[in-house]
Amino acid sequence: LLHRLYLEPQHSPGSVLRLRAGWRIFFQLSISYLLNGSLKLLGVPYSGVFVTLLNVYLAERYLDMPDTASSKASIIQEWLPITSLWWRGFVVGSFFTYVMMVTYSRMMGSLYTPPLSWTLSPDGLRWVIGWFMHAIHEEMQFRGYILQCLSGFPHPTMRYSFAACLVSSVLFSFIHVLNPHITALALFNLVLLGMFFSIPIVLLSRLSPAKHTTTTSSSGMIASSLSCGFAVGLHYMWNMAQTALAIPVSGVCTTSSWRACASPQDPLVQGGSFGLEGGLAGATTITTGIVVLCTLCKWHVNR
Repeated sequence: LLHRLYLEPQHSPGSVLRLRAGWRIFFQLSISYLLNGSLKLLGVPYSGVFVTLLNVYLAERYLDMPDTASSKASIIQEWLPITSLWWRGFVVGSFFTYVMMVTYSRMMGSLYTPPLSWTLSPDGLRWVIGWFMHAIHEEMQFRGYILQCLSGFPHPTMRYSFAACLVSSVLFSFIHVLNPHITALALFNLVLLGMFFSIPIVLLSRLSPAKHTTTTSSSGMIASSLSCGFAVGLHYMWNMAQTALAIPVSGVCTTSSWRACASPQDPLVQGGSFGLEGGLAGATTITTGIVVLCTLCKWHVNR
């Protein structure tokens, strides 16, 4: 009974015995947030990135226990911005989200854009660098280790990938539960947002491994530098655009020197003090983004 509860079934003779994916994720997340919380209390900047790098490395080495003969690269190698393919995906993902945010702002009847001098100021650069590090940290954690860990079936299909996507997105939403001004609608929208960020990993990596994949992850899902950079670009520009538009990001008011956070007149539609992710307009924007991005990714893979 304990063997079934804690250990994965062996799919082939001689395969490595290891903990089930749920237990591996539980231990990995627990250690991650204990370390990250401790470093934040000590005032260490960008602690999330360094903790995630260390924790994913340890998890892959001691929890996943991959067969060295089949493991060609680690998740960390794919998620760090060290290849031109990664940066290509990052630029495309950032541009896609930028178009989404400009469209949203125009639909809401206002378009606030910061002056170039703010973007290049210490205050603006702080957010540019901060959100970039934050996007790498959360994407490597949720769309990197957790999503790929959950998809590590012997013969993964799109159905399993969707289930893995949904579970990782629910966990992504759950980590925001203590954010200021959180609501049930905001939590639902964050699940949608997690699904949105997962699209490049599931579609570009899974549907066309021959075109975009440089290596294979030991956790099961085929990893791709292009799709990893794409996901980070989507996440980065989602947060950065809201900061530039003076919209609270997940309940955090990113007050800048050029303009204070906007105060939406209709909280149900625009999200109130939680920001775009807390309102019906956010749900519509994210859902539209999911549909359009899925269509574009499938077209790109099949062309």
